[in-house]
Amino acid sequence: MDNYYGHVSRLFSFGVVLFTGIIFSSLVVAAVTDSFSESAEAEAHLYKKLHISQISKFVEAKLIEENQGKLKYLLKCQDSMIFND
Repeated sequence: MDNYYGHVSRLFSFGVVLFTGIIFSSLVVAAVTDSFSESAEAEAHLYKKLHISQISKFVEAKLIEENQGKLKYLLKCQDSMIFND
């Protein structure tokens, strides 16, 4: 090819190889970035799920505490009614 086209064929071949390398490297970067994005999304979902479970445990504990307080109040009222009768 060099004998027929000369120096231009080398430049053209170099350009094709360079262009192909740029395309493939951008594809590799996109694939790596996508995998990091997926792992980051999975980690964020896991953190959110953990955070929600901690909040629900806290809310459940508060509800139990409030219900125990109400129960104690009702028992005191019941005892006072028994003593008044």
